[in-house]
Amino acid sequence: MTNAFRTPVPSGFQFSTETKKLIKKRDELTKALAEYRSKNADCQSVNRTPYEHKNPTYVVPAIVTAERQLKDLEIQAIDAGKPLPDKEAHMAPVMARVAEYRRMVPALTGAAQAATEAVDNAIQKEMPSLAKQSMNEANKAQAEYRAALEKAEAARAKMSGSVDRFLWAVSEGVLNAPMGRGWDGSMEDDINAWETDGNDRITADCARTLGLVTTYSGDLVALPEFVADEDNDSAGQTTPFHSDHVSLGGAAYSANLGRFI
Repeated sequence: MTNAFRTPVPSGFQFSTETKKLIKKRDELTKALAEYRSKNADCQSVNRTPYEHKNPTYVVPAIVTAERQLKDLEIQAIDAGKPLPDKEAHMAPVMARVAEYRRMVPALTGAAQAATEAVDNAIQKEMPSLAKQSMNEANKAQAEYRAALEKAEAARAKMSGSVDRFLWAVSEGVLNAPMGRGWDGSMEDDINAWETDGNDRITADCARTLGLVTTYSGDLVALPEFVADEDNDSAGQTTPFHSDHVSLGGAAYSANLGRFI
């Protein structure tokens, strides 16, 4: 079926009552066509020789099946010494069904096509009101979006301050802001960077992400009870995540000096 528009009609429009009725009729006819074709698929001609492009042979599966059944009945009649079955009577029902199919499919297709064109024409006439409708919705959504962003930014700032204070306390004044990977990027990155284990401790990954443990500065955790241990798979045993060794040298620590209050 053809479509009057180069791209599909977007969902979400509030059409007029009349257009809604046309859409319902179109959908019902389209469904009826699909169901009829599916139910009577064996009445559709199929190419039995798909590789023979010059002289393809088409057959109707329903007729082929009926002829095969008739042949079996004829063999059984001969074997039993009875007259052959009436060919016309046997083939009549299937031939009638095929004939109906060949009329019904074009009729349903035409009706569905006409209904589709009626819908397209109705939508075309509604374009100005649809544009105005969408503009009003966009204005409202924009205001809601801005309000949501303001709330999200405020929550992000609150979370950032809380994380900064946690780092300062847990490092006993060495860190006052994250200096690891995965922080101060997108909102989603910040949210995912902070991770606790449910036992009033941040996870080992979170400690690395926030810069409490780095290649350059080593382990800056002064209050290990607030940071979860992790498994040392290479050693094959569970070892404490923290050590007594704390290095305050290196580029990472130096870069953090200017961020003290």
